[in-house]
This record gives sequence, C-alpha cells and structure tokens, in this order.
Amino acid sequence: PSNCPKWWLQEQIPFEFLLLELNQQKKEEERNNKKNNREMTTETDDDSSTPFHMSVLQTFRGHEDELVVSAISRDSTVGATGGEDRKIKLWNLEHDGQATDENKSECCLHTLQGHTAWVYGCSFSPDGKTLASSARDRTAKMWDVETGICKLTLNGHTGEDVYSSQYSPDGAYISTGSSDHTVRIWDPKREKQCVCVLGKDELCSTVWHTDWHPDGQMVVSAGDSGELRVWDIRQPSKSLNPPGKFKMSSTVHLIYWAEFNRQGTKIATAGSDSRVTVFDVATGDELLAMKGHSSTIRSCSWSANDRWIFSGGHDRTLRIWNSETGECAQIRNDHSDWIRSVVVSRDGSLLLTASGDKTGKLIHFDDFSVKSFKAFCEGLIDQQDDNSPVQLLQSFPHLLQSVYENL
Repeated sequence: PSNCPKWWLQEQIPFEFLLLELNQQKKEEERNNKKNNREMTTETDDDSSTPFHMSVLQTFRGHEDELVVSAISRDSTVGATGGEDRKIKLWNLEHDGQATDENKSECCLHTLQGHTAWVYGCSFSPDGKTLASSARDRTAKMWDVETGICKLTLNGHTGEDVYSSQYSPDGAYISTGSSDHTVRIWDPKREKQCVCVLGKDELCSTVWHTDWHPDGQMVVSAGDSGELRVWDIRQPSKSLNPPGKFKMSSTVHLIYWAEFNRQGTKIATAGSDSRVTVFDVATGDELLAMKGHSSTIRSCSWSANDRWIFSGGHDRTLRIWNSETGECAQIRNDHSDWIRSVVVSRDGSLLLTASGDKTGKLIHFDDFSVKSFKAFCEGLIDQQDDNSPVQLLQSFPHLLQSVYENL
C-alpha cells in the first residue's frame, strides 16, 4: 500500500501485522482530529495532583535518521542513542543545556561508527567503561566509552537482525536476541565468546529483546507470536516456562520488550496489543494489563522503587503507570514522532528516550513519594539519637513495623 511504513519494509513484519498497525494508526488519527490535535504539543505540563514531577533537561540532536534505542550508564553520567543512521552517539548527561550545533562537541562525547546497518540495541557495562551494541548486520560490538573505539565484534548469529544486547548485572556476560530465533550468551574474555545458545530447538520466532534477572542467573526473552520465555543460564537446555505460564489475556502478535523489575519478582512487557502487561515471575500469572496507548508499544521500563512503569510507543506518547493499580498517572507528549525506547537510570532520577523524530530526550523524574519515605525514616532515626546502641537495637523491630505501616 502507498502508506506502507518504512519500518515494515525494513523489519519484514508479516503482512497481517501491517494491516493491524495501519488500522490502529487510522483510529489514532481519527481521535486526534476529534481532539483538534491537542495531543500534538511538544511539551506537557505536569499535573500538580501527581506524586512526582517531570521535566525535560536536554534534547539530543545529531542523528541523521530515526532513533531506535537508548541507554544510560549506571552512574548516570553518559547516555547512548542509536538508530537507523547506523551510528551510536554517546552523550554527556552532566552538561547543562540543550544540544545545539554550537555546543554539540560538549554534549556529544563520541560518535561510534562500525555497524553497517540499523542499530537496534545497546547497554552499558556495570562499570560504565564499555558499551555493547547490536545491529542489523548479524553482529554485536563492544566499544570503549572513553575513546569511542570498537574493542571487539561478536559474530555467530545467523539471522540478519540482532535486536538486543544486554550486559549481565555483574558485567561478565552479554545476552543478544536475533531473528534467527535464538538468544546467545557471550563471554567476551573467552577465546570462544559464545558460551550458550538458548532456544535453538524451542523458539519459533524472532527474539526482539532480552533482559537479565537482578541475580544474574535468569534471562527473559520477548518475541513474535507473543512468546515470552524465562531461561536459567545454569541449565540452558530448556526454558522455565511450563504449559500455561506467561500467557497474555489479550491477543498479542509481537512482544517488543520485556524487563524484570528491580526486585526481580515481576516482568513488564510491551507489544503490538497496545498494553503494558505485568507478570509474576514465580507463578507466571498475569497481574496487570494496562490500557491507554492507542497503538503499538515499543518499550517499557521500571522506576527505581518499582512503583512506576514508563512506556513509549507509536502513538508518540510517554505514559507513566502505577504498577500496583494499573492506573495511568500521566501522559507526556515530548516527541513529534513515535517513541521506540525509554530507559530509566539506576537511581531512578533520569529517563532517556529515543524517537522517530531523530532526537533523544533526557527527562528528570522527581518522585515525591521517595522523598517523603526517606524523610519519614530519618525522622524515626532522629527519635533514637539519645538512646544507647543497645537500646537502638532493641527498638529496631518497632522501627521496621513503623516503616511497614507507612509504606
């Protein structure tokens, strides 16, 4: 069709999924017309009733085509964006001000060039010294963050698209997912870097995203046909999904994203059913299905305290969800095109998005509930200042009970 989007041609999505997407886009356009394009504003004011405040700190410009992925280093000093221009840019997140032609050398630390096709995935090592990336050239690469030089290329996937590249929590391994229907685990220090191939005889679809459990012993993979799998890398021959586990209540054709929460007890997913779905890791039960996006959701990420989930999709909106109630707390319209990636810093204070409008946005997130809880705990401790160490230890159970009652 004449309005066939470029992403469908490039990513070779089945035709029936294209029709579904075009139908969703048509409905979205009709809604926008009825609302007189009220959702087409470039910035969104915060609702004073929400228990948090959000504001755009920087807008990163410089990519020559649509952005696909974003990442933040663990110490929140460096950000990364990659996309269809085959480049990865490293950004100084501590720079005060917007990225412009005049100061782009101060904002953009390096432009990493080496991939020969679209960049789909990237993540920082825990120490922030290395960036792992993956692309539509069958490879994953490791880059020196300080110099911008490629240190190593990981070859092995037989599928053209390598969609995901994620460091393990200890930085020892990298997981990748591909259109060859496998998840591969890499140890860059070994001569034979690929130490494990997951899903070779079990997965029947493209793997769009992978994520590590906080304990570093499990990996979740998301793919076509609504496939969500959890793998124990200590016993890689078969996934941990018994019949009936991790089944969606809605008909979902593609799961683009799956991410463990910080405690490792839940998994949030985003896909073509326009929902953010939350699963219990232990039981595999669906806990919540959050509705609000009018089209495909490409990415979702947990807040540092697991209270909030951030999602971005083809409807151009960034939405903030209460992970306990499933309610949408806020809708932001900072981008003029679809949002393909949203990630949260380790301390929860920053978000970095990647959009089809060729920009990335650094957003400050100030969670008032965290501040209130911290102040409450400090107040309890202050009450014990005059007590001896023995008395303080004796009162510790009471302190814990007080904290629990005020959560």
